Amino acid sequence: AAASEAAWKKGLIFAEPELITRVLRPLMDAALEGSPATTMQAIDTMLEVVPRGFNKAVAASAVASQLGIPVERIGAVGDGENDREMLLWAGRPVLVANAAPTLRDA
Repeated sequence: AAASEAAWKKGLIFAEPELITRVLRPLMDAALEGSPATTMQAIDTMLEVVPRGFNKAVAASAVASQLGIPVERIGAVGDGENDREMLLWAGRPVLVANAAPTLRDA
């Protein structure tokens, strides 16, 4: 099913950062391979399971389209992995000072 047709929207797993990094995320990524879901991590103590293709860029694009605002005029501020697609989409992306290192490298 398409992301917009998914019966569930998000699952959250809270744990110590090292447990998420070393155990839970690799296990979840392997278990979800080929499925309509994927993982992302906005903060170090929370692992999110979300439908593939369902992200902040999709939502921001829909709102911008409804309002008639061109993407070049859209500003987006982010700090976590769950902001990646939105920051790549926005015409004026801004990373906050404490942004995840993986975002700074993108």
